[in-house]
Amino acid sequence: MSTYLEVDTLVGAETQSDSGLVRRIKSDGRRVYERSAKLAIVREAMTPGVSLAKVALRHGLNANLLRKWVVKHGGGAGTAMRVQATSMLLAL
Repeated sequence: MSTYLEVDTLVGAETQSDSGLVRRIKSDGRRVYERSAKLAIVREAMTPGVSLAKVALRHGLNANLLRKWVVKHGGGAGTAMRVQATSMLLAL
């Protein structure tokens, strides 16, 4: 007798989609995010004294993905370096 547990992996994605962050999920599993939601999260992450990791966790994102968004949408590498320097100073 074999028993197995069937897990629906899209349950979490549907929850995120309901929040307006995920627009759709591609066939390879990658998510496409709403531009307005991305920009709002980037603005939140760029607030002085805010940890990118905490913002990412709050929104169910990977911190590295959020870092890429900050570089791309938040004003370029100079802005990202300023955010990174702030994060590093807080860690000490």
